[in-house]
Amino acid sequence: MSAKPPEPPLSRFNEQEMSQLQSLFGREFDLAWLDRFSSHYMSAIIMADTESATGTGTAAELSKKIHDEQLQDVSAMNDLRDQLR
Repeated sequence: MSAKPPEPPLSRFNEQEMSQLQSLFGREFDLAWLDRFSSHYMSAIIMADTESATGTGTAAELSKKIHDEQLQDVSAMNDLRDQLR
């Protein structure tokens, strides 16, 4: 099983983000990448929270795990962003 490709509006947004990132280098790239990637993680956390609030069983259990792990990653990204600034 593989992930579905993004819907057209999201796919255009991703193309724009990637194009912007590819024009950057070094510290500027790192900061922009951290901003965009942490934003994606926060979206996943919100989606996971929705599942855990309304779902049941295995999917709800998985959503809790996703929430916890991605929140740790966002914290690490925030720490790195602070170090780079």
